[in-house]
Amino acid sequence: MELSRGSESNRCPASFLQIVAVLRQTESLSDTLSHSNDMSNRRRDPRVSLPLEAQFEGLSVNGIARLSDLGVGGCFVETLARVSVGEEVKLKIHSPTGRWLALQGEVVYQQPNLGFGLRFTNQSELQREMLKQIIEYGS
Repeated sequence: MELSRGSESNRCPASFLQIVAVLRQTESLSDTLSHSNDMSNRRRDPRVSLPLEAQFEGLSVNGIARLSDLGVGGCFVETLARVSVGEEVKLKIHSPTGRWLALQGEVVYQQPNLGFGLRFTNQSELQREMLKQIIEYGS
């Protein structure tokens, strides 16, 4: 049996450590889903699960991401990058038509190693209409 870290008298089998790691990931996912359900109860606008390519620019990090759970009021940005709650983020969404839609928003929650929730701010009527069209496409 392969043993991993610990003193001679206090070693754990490697498979036990793997099980613990999986359980921790499951708990994190469960917390995320629970938080997501809480958020969906507070939303005013419908959301769609439409995977879209995106680019974002925060105060200290830039990146490429995938969007999910998109609504007129916000979205979930799937990324490994870390941002802070309250941080302003510029976001470009690659729409199904091939055009880019530039938006900005505020980070409302962050899930390590999964992404962050973004509430759109300062939307023009044109941006709002374009979002509605994307959402209708994904419905």
